[in-house]
Amino acid sequence: MKHVVLIAGTRPECLKLAPVWRALGEAETPRLFLAVQQHIGLLEQHLDEAQIKPDLTMPVSRDGPGNLNQLLSRAIEAADQGLRRLDLDHGIGCVLVQGDTATAFAGAIAAFHLELPVGHVEAGLRSWRNDSPFPEEGYRRMISQIATAHYAPTKAALDNLCASTDTRGYYTGNTSVDQLLHDLPLSKITYASDKPIILVTLHRREGLERIPAACDALAGLAGDFQIYWPAHPNPLVQRKIHACGQEMLPPLLHAEFCQLLASSAAVVTDSGGVIEEAATLGISTFILRDATERQEAIDAGIAELVPEGELSTLVDRVRSTVHERQKAPVSSAPPGYSGPAPVLVQGVRILPIFGDGQAGERIAELARELVK
Repeated sequence: MKHVVLIAGTRPECLKLAPVWRALGEAETPRLFLAVQQHIGLLEQHLDEAQIKPDLTMPVSRDGPGNLNQLLSRAIEAADQGLRRLDLDHGIGCVLVQGDTATAFAGAIAAFHLELPVGHVEAGLRSWRNDSPFPEEGYRRMISQIATAHYAPTKAALDNLCASTDTRGYYTGNTSVDQLLHDLPLSKITYASDKPIILVTLHRREGLERIPAACDALAGLAGDFQIYWPAHPNPLVQRKIHACGQEMLPPLLHAEFCQLLASSAAVVTDSGGVIEEAATLGISTFILRDATERQEAIDAGIAELVPEGELSTLVDRVRSTVHERQKAPVSSAPPGYSGPAPVLVQGVRILPIFGDGQAGERIAELARELVK
């Protein structure tokens, strides 16, 4: 049997492909991991945490930040050379890419040009706005046009695919839930405070200019809440936050982040992955974006969209939501929740909005079929 190749170049890809990697190994399916260094250093840290040793690592050189055309062209070259070497040495049956990064798009294009079947993990997400998130919305829509099989994290994502592609689409759930449940018990750090914890993560390219306004809004919560803001590796993001006088935690391992998330009363974020994880744990989430591809969290009543024009309402909305959660009796679901019923998985009560913790196994099985 030829090999299933997984390609990753960033932290989110590594985390979300780890459940598939484990499932392929448990089923003794021939597998290879190609690391394309879009995020140098950070990628290696999370590969180590996920206990993944790449079979081949390809560098992506760059002259400076911000040049997307340069990054993409060099990522395509790295993916092409890596796939050619792995195919020559081992034989490739199919290639799996995850999400909507430059590496995912580059890997899909390189595999497509080599006439290798492409499986797209986390396919079908749509904000229906090419500028939000940018450039990810464009990347994932273009991957959908050349992928052979599409692994949709939600039924809404599958519906999007059915409306726009003529290839194979499958509802699998999101591997972010698998990895959250895997990593949550592993942290050696716990987070406690005599005040409710607000977890903040902001990093999106199109939202950088909003960081000062977000900092001003969050300052209104500082007296009554403990605000934790883990540092993002992007130096431009760090400079924006430091300029506001906001203190940050050092970058966290994923297990440490999961523990902090589970200890939080609310989350303020522009990260799609954090939206998924927070919703799964039933944490009220405020999405600082103008549009989101995780509409399921909003529809379930666990998340709210806070577009740029409504940042001034953030303090009151957070206070009100946390207050309602605190005074409500312990129940099976948060106040106002209207999503699927909570379930117990691996000893953790979750809201299965984005999956049930078994997406990795489903995708691994589908990938074996793709090789055949």
